[in-house]
Amino acid sequence: MPIGFGEMESMDVRDKGNPSDGPPPPVFEYKMVDDLFYAAKKAPPESPASFWSHEQYRRMDADGESHKVKVHYCRSRHTMERVCKEYFLGEKLLGFDLEWVADSKRRDGVKKNVSLIQLASPSRIGLFHLALFAPNKDMVGPSFRTIMQDPEVTKCGVHIKGDSTRLRTHLNINAQGLIELSNLYKLVTYCRSGQYQNINRRLVPMATQVKEFLHLPLFKGSNVRSSNWSKPLAMDQVHYSAADAYAGLHLYATLDHHRKQLDPCPPMVHHAELNLAIPLAEGVRVASTNDAAETEDIAPTEDDILALQSLIIQGKEPVSSVAVPKETQTNLVPTPKPKSIKMIPRTPERSKKPSPASRATSTLDRPKNSRIEVADDRVASFRASHPQSRSIASHLRAYFLWHIYDLPPESVAQLLRDPPLKTITVVQYLLTVVQAEKLPVDHDRLRELADFIPASTLSTRWPVVAGMVTESTTGN
Repeated sequence: MPIGFGEMESMDVRDKGNPSDGPPPPVFEYKMVDDLFYAAKKAPPESPASFWSHEQYRRMDADGESHKVKVHYCRSRHTMERVCKEYFLGEKLLGFDLEWVADSKRRDGVKKNVSLIQLASPSRIGLFHLALFAPNKDMVGPSFRTIMQDPEVTKCGVHIKGDSTRLRTHLNINAQGLIELSNLYKLVTYCRSGQYQNINRRLVPMATQVKEFLHLPLFKGSNVRSSNWSKPLAMDQVHYSAADAYAGLHLYATLDHHRKQLDPCPPMVHHAELNLAIPLAEGVRVASTNDAAETEDIAPTEDDILALQSLIIQGKEPVSSVAVPKETQTNLVPTPKPKSIKMIPRTPERSKKPSPASRATSTLDRPKNSRIEVADDRVASFRASHPQSRSIASHLRAYFLWHIYDLPPESVAQLLRDPPLKTITVVQYLLTVVQAEKLPVDHDRLRELADFIPASTLSTRWPVVAGMVTESTTGN
């Protein structure tokens, strides 16, 4: 999240009479109950009663009878199919989320990599606990598959492309109609403030969005988030997983409510699976794109940087993640050519050998390796749940390739770039991540990495790693 993002939104709220002190606007028949909202506001901070919950929503009949949001906890494929067919098939908007076992690897199979699937409509939440299903060739049944593959049914969530990658990898479901709430959140927030250059596709945590637009904090306790999702759910897990999916549904409708009030009103963001830019309203002028943040969920790799340099050398404009109307493109401030890039005339001798930049460009044109997609999924998920992490994406990507697939650093180097990175570079990436983050490691494999580095350098530059290696060696 960009620096000042939260502060800017808070200033907007204060300027408008501090509407965050009141319930969010009603967007469905099931609405936040005023008394329950204010009770949460008055509850001690961080207490269970202080958090946003689907249990605070009701539908009121004309005769005054109230209806709660129903939660269906399904522990068999048969029950999942019945609930999807009876209650979710035919809905045009659904909240969607997944849970999986922390530290699961691809070879661990579907039950650990897609342990729990959550769907939410305004009146119901479905929790489909695949980890408890009996083995079946089709673990999810036809109704859920139809819902997820229908582009006319909007499924919304945070880091939804990562979740869809898991569905494709482990259930052979090609999900369509996906809306990344982070994109809609930034469109509404920055169009409202006029800071269009800050609109990008970096993920924004669900808790941040709920706090700012649904006006209560969302519980994101690490103990529940990292708990074992392969066993029958405890009540705190049921509440946590149900709230996530239902929050996504209400965020979409609430953000769309605010989007429609903008003047000029920008179009709805595109489906995430299309990988299109975030659209702006017709006629909006962007003064500069020089200060725009990262345009993708994942930070650029060295290949991306080389390819970008190649575009600059060729006199081409790099493409931004913000769609700018043609009539306004002449108002963009041109990006100056970096002084470090020297223009060298091409000669027959020089053209025989492709430049690093051209090799990088060809690398970007190759189909993306499925293992890279899974690693990028883990990177985006980690960064969304650990916003304070300072590890860069290329280092984390290397770690997840090394950890999930048990690859040696030489193989990771080949996957990350063509021509390959130096093995020692990948080793340094891995040691840096282990040093900085509390991520799981195999201590035998960690000792193999440490063998690449002189002991004095290891203890000076990566003291945490050196301690782990010494401890595991002593233990053996």
